[in-house]
Amino acid sequence: MKRKDESKEPICYLVETADGMGREYKYISATKPKDEWASVKPLYTMQEIRDTEYELQSKSWREFKAKVSKWWWLIWTGDQSLSAKRRRIENDARRFGGKITWED
Repeated sequence: MKRKDESKEPICYLVETADGMGREYKYISATKPKDEWASVKPLYTMQEIRDTEYELQSKSWREFKAKVSKWWWLIWTGDQSLSAKRRRIENDARRFGGKITWED
């Protein structure tokens, strides 16, 4: 049974293969590989692609990206997080008699 958001052609493929020296590789390919020994899984939606990319990233890489993102947010805004930024804006507005509402 096909899903509604699934197109006829996959957007890309998850490929699992080995190099003959005992090392295994997993990667996303835009074209279907011709390697007869590879295990190929078609990815039809962007959500499948995002989930697969997340699985392929190592835990240490995800932690590194999170730290860099936090550092960049601190440099860019001067606040520790989005909620800290909002609290600061709300406090400034209250101090001058204003009111803040967020749309998200």
